[in-house]
Amino acid sequence: MDAYRLIRSPRKSIAIEIRPDGEVWVRAPLHASKVVIEALLTQKEAWITQNRETMLRLMQADSPPRFLAGESFLYLGKEFTLTFSNELESVSLGEGIIVLPEKDRSRARDVLMGWYKTEARRILIPLVDQLGSRVGTTPTRVRLSNASKRWGSCSASGTLSLNWRLVMTPPKAMTYVIFHELAHTLIPNHSRAFWKLVASWQEDYQVQRAWLKEMGKRIFQF
Repeated sequence: MDAYRLIRSPRKSIAIEIRPDGEVWVRAPLHASKVVIEALLTQKEAWITQNRETMLRLMQADSPPRFLAGESFLYLGKEFTLTFSNELESVSLGEGIIVLPEKDRSRARDVLMGWYKTEARRILIPLVDQLGSRVGTTPTRVRLSNASKRWGSCSASGTLSLNWRLVMTPPKAMTYVIFHELAHTLIPNHSRAFWKLVASWQEDYQVQRAWLKEMGKRIFQF
């Protein structure tokens, strides 16, 4: 068992509680040893995992993130569980976890957003160059956007605006958005010719478009 909150009191037995944010609370007698507590946690590991996942799904279904330990966040289309550590000075990715410094717990949203934006700049801008070279069209400029509902846009002058939240999506979905906006540098509308061009660049673009539509509500709550 990784992290849990231990609460001792004059009680007779050990109780494990899964909080709404997915955090594990252990209520234990004053005399209970750590060995006994962690042995019980190991024994109940499957139950804890199942109930944490259920709790987090319920919490995240219709509500915006609260940036609490145990919440799940997307990066490149994969789920990462938010945790905090006293041993780090910056955001770090681990096996299925995204770790923030404990000192940043009170401003987790801003810190995590800053990390996502840095990743977006690192990933998206070179990808635009790569894909543009492949299909033979390049924008005049690429900028990151914080639009509340749009994944991307292309201005009349050829500037591509890409939402930094795209780094939460799978690479293929990210590619679709870039292809979509690159196509607008050649065809400034959504005509049949436009969609034919997009399809010639990415055959499964409709699958990616559907993923973005389905997951967009969750992602744009950030």
